[in-house]
Amino acid sequence: MRVIIAKELLVFHVEIGKPTVDWQFGKQLLELFAEHDKRLVPQLLSVWNDKVADFKDVEDARPHWAGVGQLQVNGSTSEFHAGLGWRRNLTTKYQAEIKHEHQNVKGRYQPASLSFYAKPHKSVDWRGFAESLYELTDAQYGFMHLYRDAHLRKDLSNAREPTWIVGQRTPASIPQLGWSTFLGRPYAGVVGQFLERNQHADHNVSVVKLGSGIAISLTESIYCVADRFDVFSLKRAKVKSWFPENFFTM
Repeated sequence: MRVIIAKELLVFHVEIGKPTVDWQFGKQLLELFAEHDKRLVPQLLSVWNDKVADFKDVEDARPHWAGVGQLQVNGSTSEFHAGLGWRRNLTTKYQAEIKHEHQNVKGRYQPASLSFYAKPHKSVDWRGFAESLYELTDAQYGFMHLYRDAHLRKDLSNAREPTWIVGQRTPASIPQLGWSTFLGRPYAGVVGQFLERNQHADHNVSVVKLGSGIAISLTESIYCVADRFDVFSLKRAKVKSWFPENFFTM
């Protein structure tokens, strides 16, 4: 989905912990984008990267939310709900896409997910935005992070630090600690241990309880990742040391 290339690229991924097919959820999600900051109001709606409508009001998305498609597998036909994308070309330039919960070809349940790539604007409250999304989606795991010099790599493969996605998590581990990270129900035990240690307050790390989990923000501003990466990296390493060994795979 990602085609945005920017010197500083903001990446947000979340594994959603509730059903997303119903329009009521879609309405709440798009209202969050439209109301959190005027620089996040969508402009275009798309399905499979093809434009389907201009965005003038949240209701413009209703006809395109969770449309039913068909898939032929081994001679049999199965139905699925198509995801929806929305993007903005003005400040802040971004792309977002939701993939609805479904069963894969092996019959295994796949939770819904939301992805967001942006050329960020410094005036947007990114921490508040991330935490609002974690709460609305009943996130199981999610993160927001900033990559520097993203214009040098379309796929982020040669990054100063490698990227990761929510699909890389396991019941016992997550890939990495982002600038903002959410740990939900699957990690209740780890969260309990983390809170018992109660070291975050002494190191100026924000920890907010949201629904069934916690949102951890390592610094006040996400731009610290780009502007003072060495300092950020040391702080991240310190916070990671408060978690069980091998909890992080990167």
